[in-house]
Amino acid sequence: MSESPVAFLGRNFSAFAEHNPCEDCSAPCCRLVIVPQEAPETFGALDRLRYLVAHEGVELLVDEAGGWQLATTNPCRLLAEDGSHRCTVHGTPRKPKICVNYNPYGCWYKRNFHDTDTAVDFIRMDLDGFDRIVERVAFDAGGNVTDVPPYEELRRLAAPPEVGRTL
Repeated sequence: MSESPVAFLGRNFSAFAEHNPCEDCSAPCCRLVIVPQEAPETFGALDRLRYLVAHEGVELLVDEAGGWQLATTNPCRLLAEDGSHRCTVHGTPRKPKICVNYNPYGCWYKRNFHDTDTAVDFIRMDLDGFDRIVERVAFDAGGNVTDVPPYEELRRLAAPPEVGRTL
């Protein structure tokens, strides 16, 4: 498991610079594709999201501000095939610029996907969690969403009954 930010308190520049924030990480940033989705406002939109999350390796992510994203497990083809999670083009011009410019010291992926089933920044939903949530969504006669449980209730409903969903 990675060191907490508190572990860096009091370290001098050299000690901090020697630490590699990616060490021992399962590289979720290189194994997930995350695509923003429109917030569902109708039965049809929820049904479309249910269809997507029904596919193997797909999760829905919902943040407290109401943002929706689709996360699919699709490892980058530039990762070493030996299980080391090492980038084969690191330090070369072939490395994608999005990776070159990524700041690993505030890594969003690591705190939400590495060795954890409970994301800090959003709710992770598989098909079962999604089904538990949509049972609590209310609609009007036209199929428009009229009521959704509060965020903390959504988090509770989406939580898997048992641990087993880590990267």
